[in-house]
Amino acid sequence: MGVIKRQSIKESVVAYIGVIIGALSVLFIQPYFLSPQEIGLIKILIAFASILTPFILLGTGPVAIKYFPKFNSIENRDFGFISFLLLLPLVGFVILLTTFFTFQESVIQWYSSSKENLYITKYLAYGLPLAFCLAYMTLLQAISKSLLKITVPSILQNIWVRIGVILAIILYSIDWLSLSGLILLIISTYAIAVLAMLVYIKKLGHLFIKPQKDFFKNNRFKEILRFGSFIIFIGLSHTLVNYVDILMVGALKGESKAGIYTIALFIGTVIEIPRRSLFSISTPLIARAFHANDTKQIEYLYKSVSINLLIVGCLLLIGIWVNIDNLYSIMPNGEIYKSGKYVVLFIGLSKLFNMVTSLNGEIIVNSPHYRFILVALIFLAALTIVTNLYFIPRFDIVGAAIASLITLVFFNFSKLIFIYYKLMIHPFTANTFKVIGIAVIVYCINLAMPTLPNPFIDIVLRSLLVGGLYIGLIVATHVSTDFNNIVKTVWQQVIKS
Repeated sequence: MGVIKRQSIKESVVAYIGVIIGALSVLFIQPYFLSPQEIGLIKILIAFASILTPFILLGTGPVAIKYFPKFNSIENRDFGFISFLLLLPLVGFVILLTTFFTFQESVIQWYSSSKENLYITKYLAYGLPLAFCLAYMTLLQAISKSLLKITVPSILQNIWVRIGVILAIILYSIDWLSLSGLILLIISTYAIAVLAMLVYIKKLGHLFIKPQKDFFKNNRFKEILRFGSFIIFIGLSHTLVNYVDILMVGALKGESKAGIYTIALFIGTVIEIPRRSLFSISTPLIARAFHANDTKQIEYLYKSVSINLLIVGCLLLIGIWVNIDNLYSIMPNGEIYKSGKYVVLFIGLSKLFNMVTSLNGEIIVNSPHYRFILVALIFLAALTIVTNLYFIPRFDIVGAAIASLITLVFFNFSKLIFIYYKLMIHPFTANTFKVIGIAVIVYCINLAMPTLPNPFIDIVLRSLLVGGLYIGLIVATHVSTDFNNIVKTVWQQVIKS
């Protein structure tokens, strides 16, 4: 866990700085300066652009991670592999433009069915340049992951983009920008991040743009095309699962409800941040382990990532849920957004299950059995749409969160069974159940604590009680050597200071 630990800790620090900035933006700045409709518009555009992204990428992101170890050679300019990856999304974007303008009216008509939608039909086309930027951000991040360099891309994604969004909102609030100007400035923020990533890849010595004809004669070229074509459908299904709830809330309930939903979604998704950092550095190591046919290393990563993510995930979920009423009480216009309270709970539970099931998706994608993931994701995407259509009309925005919980539990459980059947490994140990038991005990103790009249004081004291008790029990029971070592290191630094 040496490389994983160093890189994931650095990335986690950056990610949590980003969370603080994002929390200020989503929970305070956006509700104060923007209406729910305007927030909903921005989030729907981002969701729409994210769903378009796989059509632009054409599978290049996972291809970069899976095959880079076989082409990594600065002296030979990566044998044309990087230049191929950088040029292919341009082809995808041209295809997307043609497809979009063919079906544009149908999409606009779908959103026009809700009288609550004031903006999205007018600004839908802005999702195209945003999708282009998101696609190249994803690809360049994948290349950086392959080089085991994840901190700088994380700074650009988690800090720079969020600061740029805040500045754009402030300029809009003082009438320096129109609504279209606000959206264009947000898109420009992503574009600058892409340019910065290109500069970073160049500094690492792997920015090779000029194509090499010999690459297309490589024995692996057809294999890469097959895998990339396969990944397109995986990427589409995956983004549908992650973003279709926002699009469907917007279409069925309007931009205002989409704005309320996405703020609750942000709160519930906070617990998943450690997963992103660990997965960023673990995924290329999984690819290398398969390349070396090292099943023991894969199993070790599978179990160690699972227990560490469960520990942190339970801590964050409990910390958020015990303070949820306080959080909405201090949020600007919190009485409007509090209807998303139980969205936070169901989204948090779905993300926690996603974390404890560990690297199952990454193991399957990088294994010889990667085709299974396509079947599972297509079924999952269909299930996501069906469950959203069923639950949203019945339970409003909470229905979308329930649909997410159902689909993610089903999806991850199916992957667990498949990996165990094929590789005879799973991510769970006896310590998994110890952590869950500790989490339940700590939450029950919290219920006995009276609610203080001042929400700020209540948040601080309740968080100290819950966090201190939880971490103390985790350390005392030795459920994770990695976690205990981190706590020990932090404690030693506190003593020294």
